[in-house]
Amino acid sequence: MPMHNLPTELLLTILAGCALLVAGQQSRRRFLRLHHHGLRTQGTVVSFRKTGDDRYATICFLTEDNRQIIQEVIDYGYSKESSLSIWYDPLLPTHFVIGSPSKMGFYSITLIGTILIVYAIWRLIS
Repeated sequence: MPMHNLPTELLLTILAGCALLVAGQQSRRRFLRLHHHGLRTQGTVVSFRKTGDDRYATICFLTEDNRQIIQEVIDYGYSKESSLSIWYDPLLPTHFVIGSPSKMGFYSITLIGTILIVYAIWRLIS
């Protein structure tokens, strides 16, 4: 089937699958960087902010070289002044995860992208 005859639905499905594959690889690179080079520290929840239905927590932590990082994250039920385990990138400390780096994110994103592409190809050949 020539490209100009592709149904819009299948073309969008393929493009969405490709976008998810790219996002999965970006997430994988970030995970590997934190896993191999990330540093661990303790952070504290210092405040909360609510916008509509969303609630954000402001996290504060010190890097190994005593830089103070203050950043807002989506609140997943944190309590004020609670201590959190932080893994951060020493070259760009605003890139951090709470808890420990997880492979699950990039595996899930990549799998969904692959499924979308396979589905679209299956629809094209059937």
